[in-house]
Amino acid sequence: MITLSDDMVVEDFEDLVTINKADQPTANIIFIDFETQTSVHNMSTIGPSVFSKSVDINHPIKYNDMKTDFLNVVRGITLTKQEIRERKLNRILNEKVEKIEKEYTDRQLTAKILCGGNKIAAEGRIGPATHLIISEENYVKYKSAFTDYLNQHFKIIHADISDIILYRKSTMDQPGLALIHTDVYYKFILKGFYPEKQFYKIKL
Repeated sequence: MITLSDDMVVEDFEDLVTINKADQPTANIIFIDFETQTSVHNMSTIGPSVFSKSVDINHPIKYNDMKTDFLNVVRGITLTKQEIRERKLNRILNEKVEKIEKEYTDRQLTAKILCGGNKIAAEGRIGPATHLIISEENYVKYKSAFTDYLNQHFKIIHADISDIILYRKSTMDQPGLALIHTDVYYKFILKGFYPEKQFYKIKL
């Protein structure tokens, strides 16, 4: 388990996101994505293509800022298009956990986490969720929901959030979240046309 703290620096995020060091404050990021998700002009192309993105690395590396920026990006990406294209699976995942018999609540939450991880695999087209962010208070509250299987297949991150956020740690050439830095500056970047598909929020 990992607990986000105010004194985190670049090296502390290696288990959370892909990190790449740049030699200059402007970097060109290469990634692979599915062009047909954004264009109707070439629907015959069913495989991924290579794209690039220019990034300005301009945030000074300071204590507390990195943790705050990481949580702001993760919170923001789960809010942008989370409610668009409501489907039956989305409604199941987004229902509030009923405050009923605890054993049932724990089983329900376990199922929601597994479904959410698989939703990322299906819509993100890369693989299931690898990381799970939850407050320490809620982790203790729903401890029975975190079976050995969940603890083995998700890296658990404790942070000050009210819900559960699932996401997939991508490689540098995949859609998702990454950390680019120089010796004195850093920036969290979102790669790909639909990076939000690598994230999912479960309401508690």
